[in-house]
Amino acid sequence: KHITERFGSTLRTKNLSTEKINKIKRELSATPAEFNSFRAVLYTVLENEIYELRLDRNHLKRIPPYPVKSRQTILTETGIKQFKACFVDASTFDESDRNYARFVACLLFTGQRPTMLRTLKSRDDGIGNYVNWQRKAMIFRTYKTSKVIPEKEVAIPLSKTAFTIMREASLLRPKNDFVFSSPDLRTDFRDWAISEKRAQAFFRKHSNKFEKEGHENLVLYSLRHTFGSTMLNKYTPIIQVSKMMLHSSIQTTQNYLKTTW
Repeated sequence: KHITERFGSTLRTKNLSTEKINKIKRELSATPAEFNSFRAVLYTVLENEIYELRLDRNHLKRIPPYPVKSRQTILTETGIKQFKACFVDASTFDESDRNYARFVACLLFTGQRPTMLRTLKSRDDGIGNYVNWQRKAMIFRTYKTSKVIPEKEVAIPLSKTAFTIMREASLLRPKNDFVFSSPDLRTDFRDWAISEKRAQAFFRKHSNKFEKEGHENLVLYSLRHTFGSTMLNKYTPIIQVSKMMLHSSIQTTQNYLKTTW
């Protein structure tokens, strides 16, 4: 729409120069969120053109989005480093807290919703979500807690760090079905997953150690927002980020464009 209005409907992607994109940016300066949305979609189009060998570079890499205030509180670049230093080595915590530390770390490394990650199984039960250790991937059949779509399984690769942390967590209680098993040894709780409420309290106890952007307190879901914002601002294609975060539409993913304060 924006390209057609300014340059006609016959403009080819190879003729879409930095100057032409900057012209659109200047004309949309009064509505920065609209330009950012346009930029996110166009970025994916140009990356696909490169993949198909019709372009040799993406001009958008030199044109940053407009800084807009985020609706979420997220970790800054420094905050992410502080977070990793705190949680990656779970052995620094008491034994009862180690799987909570691993769980919190994997929220940032995978970008998944806390409930879905907490209930991830360590083996395939034929119904729920689980980790395929051979493929080094999370397999999701249930996208949200009440929606099961067995014919549409989604495999999301794990980074080397996330895979290692999850493996350590599952080996802590190998007879438990969950990757992040409960540390409670009482009979009624030993086969459960960790408590999300306790995980939130555990993270809250440490959250003041990390530099953040935004005015609200950091919560577990802030780590998902941080993941999405970081991936997009490293120029990961928005379609890829959307799939990794199991979003139903790219419009949802666009909300994760990072803030500059």
